[in-house]
Amino acid sequence: MGTIFESIFQIAYLISVITLGIIMIIKSKKRMVPLLFGISGIVLGGGDAFHLVPRIMYGLDWVVSSEAVKAASLGRGTLITSITMTIFYVLIYYVWKLRYKAKTTKNLTVVIYALAAIRIALCCFPQNMWTAIDSPLSWGIYRNIPFLVL
Repeated sequence: MGTIFESIFQIAYLISVITLGIIMIIKSKKRMVPLLFGISGIVLGGGDAFHLVPRIMYGLDWVVSSEAVKAASLGRGTLITSITMTIFYVLIYYVWKLRYKAKTTKNLTVVIYALAAIRIALCCFPQNMWTAIDSPLSWGIYRNIPFLVL
């Protein structure tokens, strides 16, 4: 029963965030803040779909497969989600910068890009073992340190 409610929530979340992103883009009238908010919503929802859609399918028994196949598909989806979440935070930085007319220095922008690049690079290391049943916890910590700072 819990899996059904979890799946309903995930489906509602994906539809909502992507739909709201599209609406914001359409209604932005080329204003940068709503346009970036809309794009960030689509990036967030689109990226999350890569790990939530397989979770929904496996959770509702729409797909029957071995644990290794589940781990591989969920792992690849989580890798993609990790990268798109990083891009989402970079976009939100620009929303903040534009919306509040932040007098940031070039140094802060360089730090944001550096942290994002480090995070994405760490996500791409094979030591993450994204498709393994038991991926190492240590690499989950390593790749999330720059994400936390970001």
